[in-house]
Amino acid sequence: MAKKILIVDDDPPIVELLKFTLESAGYKTVVAVNGEEAVAKVEREKPDLILLDIMLPTKDGYSVLEDLRGKVEHKILPIVIISAKVQEVDISFGLELGANDYLTKPLDLERLIKRVEELIGR
Repeated sequence: MAKKILIVDDDPPIVELLKFTLESAGYKTVVAVNGEEAVAKVEREKPDLILLDIMLPTKDGYSVLEDLRGKVEHKILPIVIISAKVQEVDISFGLELGANDYLTKPLDLERLIKRVEELIGR
């Protein structure tokens, strides 16, 4: 059974690129376009990994990360931040909140797939 990845991003071209890349690599994808929807979809869809943008409508990615890490059932859920915020302070903050990794946009898709494979396998 294919592992499920929740893509949380409000930029349609990025979402389509990620969906295509991940599905081509054999993963199933689910999409959320804002922070509130992301939290709801984690509960409903039970993804194996989350790709989480920071700059989102309704609730930013940092808040989503804090909400998820605050629940026992999501403490070990792999979460990779994908963001255009490239300053060291942003990266450090995301990792301190519990992200497993922080990848900056524009994304290196090969690196992304390798990181996904390391975190959840095929």
